[in-house]
Amino acid sequence: MSASRFLLQDQQGVHRPENPGAARLESDGMKKMNPEIKELWADALESGDYEQGAGQLRRASSNEFCCLGVLCDLFMRDSRGQGYDWGSGHFEPSDGNAPEMVCDWSGLEIWSGNGPQDMLVDMNDGRPILQFADIAAWIRANL
Repeated sequence: MSASRFLLQDQQGVHRPENPGAARLESDGMKKMNPEIKELWADALESGDYEQGAGQLRRASSNEFCCLGVLCDLFMRDSRGQGYDWGSGHFEPSDGNAPEMVCDWSGLEIWSGNGPQDMLVDMNDGRPILQFADIAAWIRANL
């Protein structure tokens, strides 16, 4: 099944979430993701449509994704990501964190070394490795 099923369809038939990048700041100052994109991402992680991998956004040889790679893939399937593809210079599969344009679109904080992306990398790649379903639950509860 295609990951595009996780994107909403607008009146022109284009699949995209409403208010992309509409992150909000909570009282603790932590940036919150766009709620629609957060739910699309969590649903995609739970869907079984993505094979979980580690160490990079996407491993082309086996078509495995880390959790952040799934978010990047959803961005590329959205109309704002048209023209971008894996290995295009903007999305290098070997990268370990989401590019700034994906963060702007989704509202996920840009890589800071100790923020949400760092925590997600640790969950996806660390010891113990958490399964996508567990990462999806964390995303829903914390982002």
